[in-house]
Amino acid sequence: MPDEEEKAIPSPEERRRLFTCPPPKFWDTRKRVDWTDHGCHVFGWPSTGGVVIKEDADAVDLQFLGLNRLDPQKERWGDQEREDEFVRRLRMVGGKFWRGEWEARKVWKWEVDLDWGMMPGREVDLDWGMMPRREDVRKVVYGWVSMEKGGGIWVRRYGGEGISWPEEEEEVDGDQEEEKGYVSVDLGRLKMAVSMEERCEIMEKWLEAKFYKDPRDYKGLKDLFLENEKMDEGEETLEIA
Repeated sequence: MPDEEEKAIPSPEERRRLFTCPPPKFWDTRKRVDWTDHGCHVFGWPSTGGVVIKEDADAVDLQFLGLNRLDPQKERWGDQEREDEFVRRLRMVGGKFWRGEWEARKVWKWEVDLDWGMMPGREVDLDWGMMPRREDVRKVVYGWVSMEKGGGIWVRRYGGEGISWPEEEEEVDGDQEEEKGYVSVDLGRLKMAVSMEERCEIMEKWLEAKFYKDPRDYKGLKDLFLENEKMDEGEETLEIA
């Protein structure tokens, strides 16, 4: 076990500074997807800079985003207003903001190294000084209930379980109720869903997700609704497909 004084974990601010590096010139800032052995990563490019990425998107995510699940578009929209709208929908399926793709990939690599090191008979010398912030490794699943079914959103967050995080990182954006402190094997059921309705059913029945009748009550996406916070009763803020 490493000596605590020698392996003291820097603050979240310091660790994010350590994660900073000049973006390599070869990053493609126009691409829409990257295929992986788990599905594909979907990219959105906001006018404010940075990138929003939905990691390991599935068929339901692509359907919600209006993308062909077998052959999604290869590049971002040329119209920035249209791209910003795509970014909003990307966040509605769990897309996360990063300063650049390089930052996301450094966090993903750290997660892979951690998983490898926890396997029996294997050991990885992790650089705990380069440990990402807890919010960077958290993932979230959203299930949007159609207006015909009464509307609302199911939320289940996970990621970072089994790691002793600094106390100041125990409270992050979103609500603690959606986090169960463990990763359910039933998360795999989500890959079997072929529609948002089926995803909602799985989240309610097997994932112990938290339901919000009014999506504006969920802190993690509250900013998406701020512009129309005083909308008339019965009027939708965001279109739910």
